[in-house]
Amino acid sequence: MDKFEKYIRNEREAFDAEEPNEQVWERISASLDAKQQANKQVRLVPITRIWQMAAVFTGLIVCMITFQVYYNSKNNKIIANNKSHIETIALENINPELAEAEQFYFTQIEQKSQEVKKFYSEGIKTDSEADKYMRELDLAYKELKKELSTNSNELVISEMVRNLQIRIDLLNQQLEVLKEIEKIKEAKKGKNL
Repeated sequence: MDKFEKYIRNEREAFDAEEPNEQVWERISASLDAKQQANKQVRLVPITRIWQMAAVFTGLIVCMITFQVYYNSKNNKIIANNKSHIETIALENINPELAEAEQFYFTQIEQKSQEVKKFYSEGIKTDSEADKYMRELDLAYKELKKELSTNSNELVISEMVRNLQIRIDLLNQQLEVLKEIEKIKEAKKGKNL
């Protein structure tokens, strides 16, 4: 042991004899209490705000989902009513010649569509623009058919026939491109062997 430690041990009673005033301990205690109160308040405020924001956010999501479900069910009913109205239009009653032409063109379109699907199943595809254009033509045809039920006009009939012819032309062009792609792939296979 060194001299300092010996001195502290010998004089320990003299060091412990003096105690701080009672007011000092009260001020320290009050200071600690104030710090603890400040820490508690800071922790509680953000938690309550987070819960409030979560409740508002949850309420908004529930309202949005409810509105979306209601809106979709209403639109689906309207679309179903329009679709059933369009599908029930019998061309035989309006224009028998157009009904025969429609049957002929739909048969051609179905055959060519099957050929295109055959290429697609073999992994030979074109861009999706042709498919998109076919869907647009289908929607336009349905609108023309709806128009025909209210107004049996020669212009509407000629546009319906033109729509069907455009579909067949589009499918023919798509088939030519697919056949050309198939030839190119076969030529590449032949070179690789």
